[in-house]
Amino acid sequence: MVVNLRNSFRVSFITSEAPMPVPSVPELLTRVQSRPVWDGASISPADAQFPLVHVDWHEGHGFVLSDV
Repeated sequence: MVVNLRNSFRVSFITSEAPMPVPSVPELLTRVQSRPVWDGASISPADAQFPLVHVDWHEGHGFVLSDV
């Protein structure tokens, strides 16, 4: 059985109206880097709130990943 994990998770931003499928890693990181510093990405399963991963960009320091 093959599971397509790309469709199993959703990403959301504070400035987004609704969660969306997770894009490729380069595209996701580009989106995170181009948004306001307070608007990081939150990635979670499509059908649940947890586990939850936040991806933030900090100028001069790089990307920060944190889990909940």
